[in-house]
Amino acid sequence: MEIVKFWSAFNSLSEFTIMFRILIMGFTALISIGTVPALAQSAPVKQKFPATIAVASTVITQKNESCRLQAKQQGLHFLKRRRFMRDCKAAQ
Repeated sequence: MEIVKFWSAFNSLSEFTIMFRILIMGFTALISIGTVPALAQSAPVKQKFPATIAVASTVITQKNESCRLQAKQQGLHFLKRRRFMRDCKAAQ
């Protein structure tokens, strides 16, 4: 009986199909909005030449050493040191 009441709420089947299509379009829009930023992320640039790889490696090593010395001077241990290192390298 409830099914009859549900169907009788619509004047015709076309109203139901229109609402269903709008619902499907809404879900499609939400899914596409969510996936576009994920697909738009570009891959990091890979170094092609040994000289640029060496320079990048040296820069990373210098950052690590600088941050490590700062953490040692502050007397940080384990988790605090790791957090400090992460934040320090990101800031430089």
